[in-house]
Amino acid sequence: MPKKMLIAQTTLWNNVMRLDYIDNSLATNDFKQCINKRTPHGFQTYFYSTSDASIHHNRSRNVLCITQHGNPDLTNIDVMLGLETASRYGGGTNDNAADAQVEILTTFDKIMVKVEAWRDSNPEDEDIQLRAYNLLYENGVKRRAINFGDPFHIANLVVTWASIGAFGDTEKADHTQVHHRQLLQSMHSLHNDNSTFSQRLMDDIMTDSTRLVIRTCRERVQRWLVNQRNAKRTLAMFAHTTVDGSNALIQWALTYANEARSDWKRRVGREIATWLSMPEIILGLTFEAELGIYFEEVYAWHNRKGPFNERPGFRMMEIFFLYLGFEIPWWNKAVDSPDLQMPKTMKYLSNNFTGDEYSFRHAQVMRGLTKGRDELIKMTSKCLFAVPIIYLLFSHHEHGASFLRAVLSVLHKFEQELDEEEVDQQDYILINQPGRKWGLYIHTNDNERPPEEKKWFDILYPQKCDVVHWWRQFHLNDE
Repeated sequence: MPKKMLIAQTTLWNNVMRLDYIDNSLATNDFKQCINKRTPHGFQTYFYSTSDASIHHNRSRNVLCITQHGNPDLTNIDVMLGLETASRYGGGTNDNAADAQVEILTTFDKIMVKVEAWRDSNPEDEDIQLRAYNLLYENGVKRRAINFGDPFHIANLVVTWASIGAFGDTEKADHTQVHHRQLLQSMHSLHNDNSTFSQRLMDDIMTDSTRLVIRTCRERVQRWLVNQRNAKRTLAMFAHTTVDGSNALIQWALTYANEARSDWKRRVGREIATWLSMPEIILGLTFEAELGIYFEEVYAWHNRKGPFNERPGFRMMEIFFLYLGFEIPWWNKAVDSPDLQMPKTMKYLSNNFTGDEYSFRHAQVMRGLTKGRDELIKMTSKCLFAVPIIYLLFSHHEHGASFLRAVLSVLHKFEQELDEEEVDQQDYILINQPGRKWGLYIHTNDNERPPEEKKWFDILYPQKCDVVHWWRQFHLNDE
């Protein structure tokens, strides 16, 4: 093809790419203007990120640490935004993966190192020294990044570990293991290979009965609500019977076992029919489906607007409303009163097991529920109850007042523990207008604290240095 025939396409492509660069430049300039403005109350604006770790150049943690020339140790986010705008990066949220946690801190640290290098290379320029100080420090303390694991991912970890805690994990590449989650995967493999033929078999089985539509999906223990909804659908299909009273789903599997031409389909058909006839497998499905009740509520909460969030999604400011108002009470009730929180599971358990077998299966269920609650406590203790995220409790309608007094008590005790030299060097005030305006928070004896306030004090005091730092970084000691 003559080259001249490609000129129009080349010109069009070059102009489109040029417009793309122009659009990106305009968007970047708008972003820079927005970030460099102060809020109506005079505070500096910072930007934050949501991110998931992925692999670049055979190394992870480089989603935000944008690379230069394929070198994962160099960043060019400051080239894109300018160093002063890039330094307004304040941290972000992630999916709780270790690499994702690291990448946020790494991005922040590398930007701060460049600001320090810019400052140190201009020691005589007072304007640069002042600008660098304002980028590195906030209210007299060196800035830190906010690094927070998404609580929606935490809910997924909770139900995952509850399921594994009760019935064990599955092994990769072993498709014959007796497990309710393997049943979900085997049913999907069989149906998905030829869904039209599979549905025709079920239609032949359900002649003169209500039509049963087969719906399956791949078993995915680490994906939101996939297994819980899949288990619920499978139990709904399992409830159907043919005109002669036979279980329709078992008959469907036996048809494959007896009539399929493929060896693997005959084997999988036999396995599915066998597993569906085992009460322990149905117990696992019922348990999985009822875990979905908890996760569905968390999912719906994040999809709704709230008093502090105009849009649904990541409702950071209200997270303690969900955690203290629903999640912890749900799991406490599940462990303490499983008959009320998991009624179908416990009813199936009592109707289908007796003696030692009942005791064993009951212990499995309770172990799973306990594991789920322990995972929730572990993850939230590390994320929600650590400073600075725990400061979101200030906005809680029930716990906010007692939490504030606990924070003030920690700050007061921190100042009391300073030695004379540290007091002389202190050039800031931690508590403006101290006294009883906020209620009684100064106690000579720690045991005098009200139980609600003592609970928060005991959580905060081991983190007292962080309490002080973030109290100042957030300007909470300002008048």
